[in-house]
Amino acid sequence: MTVLVRTDGEPSRVVPGLRAAVRRLDPDLALARVASLDALIDDQIAPRRFNTWLLTAFGVAAVAITAIGLYSLLAYLVALRRPEMAVRLSIGATPRHLLGLVVRDVSGVVGIGTGLGLAGGLAAAASMRGLLFGIRPSDPVSHVATLLMLGIVAVAAACIPLRRVMRIDPAIVLRIE
Repeated sequence: MTVLVRTDGEPSRVVPGLRAAVRRLDPDLALARVASLDALIDDQIAPRRFNTWLLTAFGVAAVAITAIGLYSLLAYLVALRRPEMAVRLSIGATPRHLLGLVVRDVSGVVGIGTGLGLAGGLAAAASMRGLLFGIRPSDPVSHVATLLMLGIVAVAAACIPLRRVMRIDPAIVLRIE
């Protein structure tokens, strides 16, 4: 049997009076699990709250790994093309032209990865249905927000390789090669 009692003040102050009233009505009946409604609600939503925090932590870790992976890939692509870029600079290309080449490469890599990730996310959305509240698994606003966030991460990850491209000294690069 569950009994709810509304109080004006602190609920813990009412408990001794409740125990005495129950004892007067039935001495063999014991009050078990006396708690405030807030505590009961917290107990009920604790597993969902934990799952939410856990998924958030995994999401943050995934974004960090994505940024590190994108930076590594872009730095590698730029390093591979350094001799080509040095030759282009020595025959008259501007750093802005080289920047355009690298941005095109970055856009291609990010576009392919985003497309594959979006397809995988939509395919896996059905299994996440029980963990989502207030949105559908195929919510376009959520997917667009995710794509924008990944675009921002891609731009941030590309900044260091792009700065290196802008500072290439063709004489030094060609002498090394």
